[in-house]
Amino acid sequence: MTVTAGETLYVFAGGAGQCDVNGKPGGYNGGGATVYGNGYNNGDGGGASDVRKGGTALGNRVIVAGGGGGRGWGGLAGNGGGDVGQDANNSGGGAGPECHGKGGTQSAGGIGGFHSPSCHATDGTLGKGGTGDECSACGGGGGGGYYGGGGGAHCSAGGGSSYFAPGVQKQANDQGINSGNGKIVVSWP
Repeated sequence: MTVTAGETLYVFAGGAGQCDVNGKPGGYNGGGATVYGNGYNNGDGGGASDVRKGGTALGNRVIVAGGGGGRGWGGLAGNGGGDVGQDANNSGGGAGPECHGKGGTQSAGGIGGFHSPSCHATDGTLGKGGTGDECSACGGGGGGGYYGGGGGAHCSAGGGSSYFAPGVQKQANDQGINSGNGKIVVSWP
């Protein structure tokens, strides 16, 4: 990415999601929260890592690495990253194929899981993962990203998408590369 001498870039390293938390925000920089229920393990979504140019607003992001979704009662959470974050996989438990959260895309947040009219997770939004819903067990929080992943309803959540602004030379856009807190490395020739 071309920069000029003296220019300020703003770096936000995403925070890891946490397990067995209730009503607290997800991982720093957009991770979705989870709702705890009946003693089952659950997890918040991880926050995105990004670089901002020209200001600190979401609209100033020029590089975004999406965060992973949080675990719910059923299935595996989706990895963050890629043009489209990974959907959660509802195998291994849960309440049907609709209960898991979808990954964020380049133009919209991932769709939140649905268990019943009274129990459904929220969709991801620009920069923010959706909130899980417990449905008598627990639903994971969506991963933060360019657009966040959808929360899980009784199930796991989707991952957030990555993004590269025009003019950024994209080298790789893989999913599931990092675990724990986000990491940004800045280098120059």
